This record gives sequence, structure tokens and C-alpha cells, in this order.
Amino acid sequence: MCSEAWAGVIGALVGGLITLAGTFFTHHLQGRKQSRIDAARKKLLKSTLQGAGGTGWMRIGTLAQIVGADMDATRALLIEIGARGSMKTDKETWSLISRNPLPTSSED
Repeated sequence: MCSEAWAGVIGALVGGLITLAGTFFTHHLQGRKQSRIDAARKKLLKSTLQGAGGTGWMRIGTLAQIVGADMDATRALLIEIGARGSMKTDKETWSLISRNPLPTSSED
């Protein structure tokens, strides 16, 4: 009777560990997929902003549409690639800091 109880406890522990390992593995694979997507989006954003004509500024809606992400995700990716938003216009526009460094005064 005692050995059957221990077998049940051990079986429950092993089953729990296997479930946790499967959940972790699934989460890990999904994270890798999202990382690849984000890397491709960052590369596309950077090349788009480097090739932007004129002043180098582009609207957030256009950038989000180009990379297929919502505006919040696009903003996060823009920050990661070294872009900044404009302080001058009511329309949300972004440019690479390398093309449009932060001004020393309050003007763009």
C-alpha cells in the first residue's frame, strides 16, 4: 500500500514536470518566431527611413502599414532602431536620429 502511494506521488510529479517542460518549449518556440518577425520589421523600417526622400520624416501610419504591425509595436521597433519622433508637427512623424539628430533648442 505504501509503495502504491509513492508511485502515485512520483507519477504526479513526473506528469507535472512534463507538462511544464512542454509549456516552456512551446513558449520558447513562439518567442523565437516573434523575434524573427521583429528583426525583419526592424530591418525594413531602417531601410525605409534611410531611403526616405526629402527631410527623411515619415508618418507613423505609413510605417506601421509597411511593416504590418500596429502603431504601438511600430513605435517600439522605431525606438530600437534609433529613430525619433518629430516635435514640430501635429502629425506623428518619425526619422532616424542619424538623419535628423535631436535639436539643441526646442525646435525641430
